[in-house]
Order: sequence, then structure tokens, then C-alpha cells
Amino acid sequence: MAAMRAGEADCALVRADVVPGLQVIRLAAARAVYMRTKGHSRARTLLDELMVSICPVRSASEGVRRFGVPDGSSGPVIAVRVTGPAAEGSVPVAAGSWAGSCAELAGAGRVVGAAAAIDEELAAVAATDAGKAAVMRAFKLTGADLTGCSMVDACCGVVGGE
Repeated sequence: MAAMRAGEADCALVRADVVPGLQVIRLAAARAVYMRTKGHSRARTLLDELMVSICPVRSASEGVRRFGVPDGSSGPVIAVRVTGPAAEGSVPVAAGSWAGSCAELAGAGRVVGAAAAIDEELAAVAATDAGKAAVMRAFKLTGADLTGCSMVDACCGVVGGE
């Protein structure tokens, strides 16, 4: 985390116990790229903007507190490398596609690791009572937010909302 704070890291470390699925990470990465591209960034670096984008409070320090890995932590983490629209192999996030599906936006955010295995592991953790409580606390969700939708959909709503 120190390298990330200094702007020297090439990936962000996100606590795996508070993310119910990779769609949430992909949407936050796409939002971060979009905000930087449009000049509406609230953070100094793209990785900091990822933490702002995933956080319901829209604050870099609060995003790091809720979703970042504290020093000395031994819990599972997700290493996320976010590439901007100018980076090779990335798909620019056009203004018209911001409201598109996560699948369309996923080109802006690359998730390091075997995506299917990571997604299954995240879903398994979020399905436990403790995991559900941690996700709901991190994203400021209530039971009413989960009515008629999945935990991932509710979290994507928080990330995509303003």
C-alpha cells in the first residue's frame, strides 16, 4: 500500500472479503478511466481513482480505508491493474458507453489472475453470513437494497451511481 500511496505501484490491492464479484471491480475500473478521461477525477492517480470509484462515499482516503489492504493484513487480496484508454490493448471508454453493460466496460479494467476462479471464490465468501455483512458494510447497503437483485448488482449500483 505504501507504493500505491506514493504513486509507484502498477496495480491496486483490494480486500477480497468486501467485493462480491469481479463485475464490481471492472465497473469501478471503467468508471475510474472515464472520470480521468473526462477531467472529472477526484484523485491524483488512476489507482487512487479506482478506490474513489469503488467507494460509496467517493473519497480516496475512505476508499482506501474500506477497500484497501491495511499494512500487516493477512486476508485475501485482489491485485487490479487499471489501464487508461491510451494504453495498448485497452478499450477506450466512450462517453456514450458509460451506461452500457459491465461486459462492454470491462475492457477498461484488467483483473490480474484467473477471472473465473477469482469470481467463484469472491461469490463463495460473499455468500457466507460474515461475508455478506462485510460487503453490505463496505458498500453501505441495507436489506432493502438487495430486494429483487443480487449482491453484485446492488454493489454495481453503488459504484455506477453518483
